[in-house]
Amino acid sequence: MNLLFVVPCYFPATRFGGPVRSVHALVKGLQALGDRVSVYTTNSDGPRDLPCALGEPTAVDGVPVTYFQVERPRGYFRSPALDAALARDVRRFDLVYAPWIYAYTTQAAARRALASRVPFVVSPRGMLDRDAIRRKGRWRKTAFLATLGRRALAHADAIHFTSAGERRDCLMRFPGERSFVAANGVDLDELAGGTAPAREPVALFLGRLAAIKGLDLIAAAWPRVVAAVPDAKLVLAGPDDEGLAAGLRRAFEESGTAASVTWAGLVDARARNALLARAAVLLNPSYLESFGMSIVEAMACGKPVVVTDRVNIAPEIAAAGAGLVCPCDAAEIAAAVVRLLSDAALAGTMGGAGRALAHREYAIGPAARRVHDAFAAIAARGPRAP
Repeated sequence: MNLLFVVPCYFPATRFGGPVRSVHALVKGLQALGDRVSVYTTNSDGPRDLPCALGEPTAVDGVPVTYFQVERPRGYFRSPALDAALARDVRRFDLVYAPWIYAYTTQAAARRALASRVPFVVSPRGMLDRDAIRRKGRWRKTAFLATLGRRALAHADAIHFTSAGERRDCLMRFPGERSFVAANGVDLDELAGGTAPAREPVALFLGRLAAIKGLDLIAAAWPRVVAAVPDAKLVLAGPDDEGLAAGLRRAFEESGTAASVTWAGLVDARARNALLARAAVLLNPSYLESFGMSIVEAMACGKPVVVTDRVNIAPEIAAAGAGLVCPCDAAEIAAAVVRLLSDAALAGTMGGAGRALAHREYAIGPAARRVHDAFAAIAARGPRAP
């Protein structure tokens, strides 16, 4: 198949979190299956532009990526140049795939695919979760879905959910033939450097420093962890695009635990692997996590995880015995971290179970195959009637 991925941001703009990594892994997996995949995206790297060529394909880790200039409003990833390219090129492809909802790129892809009668798939990546909409920007998101976002969802040939929980908690309902579940995949070879056994009681948070990620729960839980495991260390790795770091630093200082906390900032793949190798446990206390790439990466490295029951793959983690699942409660999160830091045998058993789960369910090969098969079926039946 000849596939076009239209995404608001792409490598090396990893500050945007898991979706950038998971989409790139999917593209690589589909390429390995023989699909031709092109990526159209913007040059956004948050407040800055990526230093890249514009309007012509650039090889990014073997992927042909064409970047287009992002314009204001940058948070909407507006790019008239990308829209013009879609109008010119979209007919060349068998299927168009757009991950993200609240982005100009998705709306442009939907409009051009529909006009050219090219099958079109949307992947909301948690952005249609009822609780996520309630927590942040409820009225703005609701208005968007009723107006600008309506075309993409109403006319999409299919909706791709990355977990059963994401589909269950979706604000909207789609007929069975118009949705499919296929988990994100990870490149296990790329994570080989993160598999070393931990030598210290280190808890690692790996992700954007965003309110929805439960950083307030970490700040409240950490003094309890240090009280029980005095030599425990906490590493917070990720970009601070929401400006939360200053308040978190104050919270750790006030609790007397600041000396045990390391701020790693935005990390590349090599630094991520080094942090995973050092970690004894991966901590992700999100209030909402549609999938959780860092969780799967940690499991693939044999690290036990502590997650909340708002992580959509938490049932799979619990069923496999790959970690501990807690409610969004600081005391229970602290108790789970202490348990794993204090019981090497349990941590080892859960780490092994997580590695087996990641290799079985989340390796990029079988994950990409599930998406390929869904795309092939959609392309074979052609676009839906407008």
